[in-house]
Amino acid sequence: MASIAGLGVWFETMVSRIYVIEEARHVRYAREELARQVRAAGKRRLAFDRLVIARAAYLTGRRLIAPEVYRAVGIDPAVGRRAVNRPAATVTCGAGGAAPESGSDARRTPGGGPAIGGPSWAR
Repeated sequence: MASIAGLGVWFETMVSRIYVIEEARHVRYAREELARQVRAAGKRRLAFDRLVIARAAYLTGRRLIAPEVYRAVGIDPAVGRRAVNRPAATVTCGAGGAAPESGSDARRTPGGGPAIGGPSWAR
């Protein structure tokens, strides 16, 4: 019986390996195709695409993140929303959430603890 169990693990490993290889091929193809499309697009098209992508990202963030999510992790929903609306370079996020609106230490979380993570230049 031990050999049958070992065969199952081997089979799962091989299936997972095939899946990873195939996904890597898809990602490589998508990157190459995107690079071709960017090279072929003019300045107007790229500007329009940037606008559409920025708008989609903004709306997705606004609609997918409910205020209860902020509250559940100890962040005032109003502070969380303001942090979402600020440019990324002005926000240091960590285990406690978004950085405070003001104060001498921008690397502290709203709960007063040190921020974990965030961009390396902010450390």
